[in-house]
Amino acid sequence: MKSAIRSIRSFQEIEFDSLPQKSLMIFDVDETLITPSDAILKPIAGNFKGWQKIPPEQFEHYISVVFANTTYALVDKATPAFLATLHRQEIPTIGLTACSTGCIGVIPSMALWRCDQLSKLGINFSFCFREEYIFSELLNTTAHPPLFKNGILFTGDLQHPEKSSKGLLLDAFLTRTTWKPEQIVFIDDNLMHLEAVQQILDQRKIPFRGYRMDNLSPVFNEKIADFQIETLLNTSKWIPDREVKILDQ
Repeated sequence: MKSAIRSIRSFQEIEFDSLPQKSLMIFDVDETLITPSDAILKPIAGNFKGWQKIPPEQFEHYISVVFANTTYALVDKATPAFLATLHRQEIPTIGLTACSTGCIGVIPSMALWRCDQLSKLGINFSFCFREEYIFSELLNTTAHPPLFKNGILFTGDLQHPEKSSKGLLLDAFLTRTTWKPEQIVFIDDNLMHLEAVQQILDQRKIPFRGYRMDNLSPVFNEKIADFQIETLLNTSKWIPDREVKILDQ
């Protein structure tokens, strides 16, 4: 499989002026469009063992408290303007995220929560596709079904920690919509997801361009993270990084 993937640090590096009008641009969400303000939720903290202090039967409750009290920022401040330019040029755009969809703890709908986080930062995909789909043919589950909502594909329970399900979900979406774009451009920070999508599109004979968003790695302070987890377990309250740093002064 010939690679059509290259690394970027800004959407301004993407040459979208040469795209056919019937192209489709697909954006990952986490660490591509938006990033959490708290380092404990970033990929750099993936091996943090402090999460193991939370009893498994209570994990969903506590992680939902963290999500509900964490703010997000744009990875690239030019994102809303970039998407607006694509909209003016009538190039369809959608999101594709490895995110749960149903209720987790204090959050009634992870899908709506995710859409709200994007909306607060000026990102809206619903103007291109107003349809909503549930992909029960991929996974028959009521907890977190893979779905398409507000212009975003959510993997839900289809997601696997060691294998990408984004290609499989995109394949189902293209089958459901019976649409064959002239070209698909996909931006993600995870090479595994990019290669999974490329493999599906090679099978469908759809030209593919992939971009890996290469963000600068933030500093992860385990001392701060340990304090946050201890406070969470003792008080059921989440203290953001910025407040912990103030307390530590």
